[in-house]
Amino acid sequence: MRKGLLLGVAFLFYGEANAACMPELDCASLGYKYSYSQCGGKGLACLYDSGKYFCSETVSSCFYTYTAEDCAAECKNVGSLTCFKNGKTYYASCGSSKCSYNQTCNYGTCVTPAPSCTYQYTAQDCASECKYTAYNSCVRNGTTYYQSCGSSKCSSGQTCNNGTCKTSIVNCTYQYTENDCRKQCKSIDSNSKYCLKDGIIYYETCGASKCSSGQTCSNGTCKSNAPTCNYTITAADCARECKYTAGASCLRNGTTYYQACGTSKCISGQTCENGTCKTPTPSAPTTGYCCGGSLCGYSGTSHYKDSECQSKYGHNCYTECMQRLGVTCNDMQASCRASGGTSIIQLCDLFSFGSYYLYTKLTCQPQDTMPISGWCCGSIACNYGGSDRTEHYHDSECQSRFGMSCYNKCMEGFGIACSTMETNCKTSGGYPGERSCGYPGSEIDYAPYSIGKFECIK
Repeated sequence: MRKGLLLGVAFLFYGEANAACMPELDCASLGYKYSYSQCGGKGLACLYDSGKYFCSETVSSCFYTYTAEDCAAECKNVGSLTCFKNGKTYYASCGSSKCSYNQTCNYGTCVTPAPSCTYQYTAQDCASECKYTAYNSCVRNGTTYYQSCGSSKCSSGQTCNNGTCKTSIVNCTYQYTENDCRKQCKSIDSNSKYCLKDGIIYYETCGASKCSSGQTCSNGTCKSNAPTCNYTITAADCARECKYTAGASCLRNGTTYYQACGTSKCISGQTCENGTCKTPTPSAPTTGYCCGGSLCGYSGTSHYKDSECQSKYGHNCYTECMQRLGVTCNDMQASCRASGGTSIIQLCDLFSFGSYYLYTKLTCQPQDTMPISGWCCGSIACNYGGSDRTEHYHDSECQSRFGMSCYNKCMEGFGIACSTMETNCKTSGGYPGERSCGYPGSEIDYAPYSIGKFECIK
């Protein structure tokens, strides 16, 4: 019995050792944990369970989008990287093209393009030269073109005149060849007489011009004429006014001209003096005589009588005025605006010395005491129109001379609109009556751009 017990124990230990050497039969623990459909039909089946598969990619990780049909529509082979999803194979991209180098793809079909037609002569061209068509031809846009024209249809002693073979005149005195007419952009007049001299056809006259209205001929080519440049303002003009250029531009004699000057380059509180933005003198008066008023013939510090001032005093009119008064109109207007008022011109004065040393008489009108009568801008009686009475039929001339509209030029000097003066008049209980158009000072250069004379009748 003791012996039997030992045999049983030995058998037990042998069985356990033998079991430890047996292969693992659990497919899932070995990585075979997907079904055939999950692996997209490309997995490896487990030896112990044919229903379990191993695969590196499952259907849920398939993000490719190209199908075989997509690639076929582009005339391309399928790519090499694939995955399987919902029973269909998808590709990362399409492969190489199925078409040869000179073919294009047309909805899945490789198409060989028709050869291009580069010939230039039509049957009508050859006929106009009294020639037959040559052999080589091609079709472009439904028209047959030939490589060249062939032999002449005319017999010896004949010449071709606009498609007709005619016998030439013996004594030829005409001057125009076909090339002469072509250089003038003219056709050959079929009714013109012609003759042959030294083998060349000469015509009595050329035909009508081939150029349309607005075109000129340049060595046989009709060219459109450049638009006329009527603008008169240069960048230098705007720079002198401390303004940017504005509007359209054009080129004339190598110089660019602009439609108008734009906004000021000066900041609030500054004035422009001959192209330079300057901060006005704080102590400048707000009312009185001053130098450099634009309405009195000055453009910055320049005056149209400067040559006379230069001859008499050795400097310009502005300098002479400043030596006598010491205050510029720009500073006076700025001081008036700083005080909350509006600078209004009263007149241009000759003062007491000469006809070309002009002084500007300004007055600073407080906003709450704006006048109800006097000179104003935008008067209907002076041909101003528009809903706000700022448009004038002479605006193009004002724009050319001053770089601004007539209304804005007027407001630059007077600072009050006729519509405002009319409102103030009605508010005061008066009746607005526009009397005339005129000039508040004899030297104010407004030409026909009249300033309104307004009167409030009570």
